[in-house]
Amino acid sequence: MRCSSCGETKDSEEFRRRYARRNSELSDTCRDCANATLERLLDAYPDLRPMFLGQHRSTVRASINTRRHRERHPERARARTQVTQALQSGRLKRLPCEICGERKAHGHHDDYSKPLEVRWLCAKHHRELHAKLREEILRTIASEST
Repeated sequence: MRCSSCGETKDSEEFRRRYARRNSELSDTCRDCANATLERLLDAYPDLRPMFLGQHRSTVRASINTRRHRERHPERARARTQVTQALQSGRLKRLPCEICGERKAHGHHDDYSKPLEVRWLCAKHHRELHAKLREEILRTIASEST
């Protein structure tokens, strides 16, 4: 198998299994590259290192990714926090999907400056909405470049 990070061809035992993925497929990066990436991430966030002694690497990655996302998109993080607090306090009620009525619904913000204006969508319709939004952005970029 070939590592997508270092480009070396290695035996399949040199790759970890991705248990969260379907069929427990092998990772596309070798163990050495995965460990080096994790070390670089922990070096970038030294305050997190003591929290993760003995923790599974997926826990470490998830926490680092969450922190990065919050740093890059503070307005989104603020809006999500406000929705969570409003749900917990009862000021906001989780509703079924506005398209199909599925009870398990995600909150979607059309405008992060209005944090409590949330559309409730099931996972399928939420993915579809974001796919449409990505297409619109790509079309806009393409039309501007021509």
